[in-house]
Amino acid sequence: TSAKVLEELAKQEYFVKIGVAGNPNTPVKVLRELAKDEDWKVRWAVAGNHNTPPEVLEVLSTDKITEVRYTVAINPKTPPKILEKLAEDEDDFVKAAVAGNHNTPVKILKKLAKNKDWRVKAAVAKNLKTPPKVLAKLAKIKNVFVMVAIAGNIKTPVEVLKKLAKDWRVRAAVAGNLNTPKEILEELAKDKDVEVKIAVAGNRNTPAEILEELAKDVDWKVRKAVAGNLNTPVKVLEELAKDKDLDVRYAVAENPSASEEILEELLEDENMSVSEAARENLVKRKLRKE
Repeated sequence: TSAKVLEELAKQEYFVKIGVAGNPNTPVKVLRELAKDEDWKVRWAVAGNHNTPPEVLEVLSTDKITEVRYTVAINPKTPPKILEKLAEDEDDFVKAAVAGNHNTPVKILKKLAKNKDWRVKAAVAKNLKTPPKVLAKLAKIKNVFVMVAIAGNIKTPVEVLKKLAKDWRVRAAVAGNLNTPKEILEELAKDKDVEVKIAVAGNRNTPAEILEELAKDVDWKVRKAVAGNLNTPVKVLEELAKDKDLDVRYAVAENPSASEEILEELLEDENMSVSEAARENLVKRKLRKE
């Protein structure tokens, strides 16, 4: 949609204005006007637009409607200074949004980590900018949502991951963490919980020998995760390409690491979805014409 058309649409009914306010092609001057609209849903849409200028976001950060301030707080283009002010918001819902924004300064994350609301703590725990020391402190809080966020954060110290790996509520998150050491992944690969094994099987840092073992698992969902892992050895993918479960074969067909020979075989698969996925993979890699 052209700038001129969007400018005209911005004068229409509120539901049309909402669409214009959220459109990435809307000119800045139009966004400035829409930010003053009497309908909060229009202002909310402007607050979430990545092209909204900082000075407009600053005005919207003081909006009387919580949803508008929240949307400014989650906008990845919101400057640190505005986020710093929003960190003092009266609503913990907004503070949690600030805690999850990657533009939020570390000093603010440290402060928000002390907030009483678990949603705020969990958002801090998930943020990749949060210092390891802060994550280690948060790990002592026995709130499952906070613990899951810490368990999944690649900045979480290894010693913290080792402790969390013993908790049945968060083991799956530890198993999927790219920072989890080989010896922990080895233990988690033997877990009774299928979800934990699926997470290990899908972790791109899981060593080949562990993937080889998981490829023999009785549960097709575990085998499917191995089949989709970029690090799965070709010899394992060759076996999984013959799996009785079509979802497993489909995952192999989509895997960029599958050899040309495997994909050529899967072209003849009895299931059309599998053969089509193999064909698309070959075309994508320029090994076959469309």
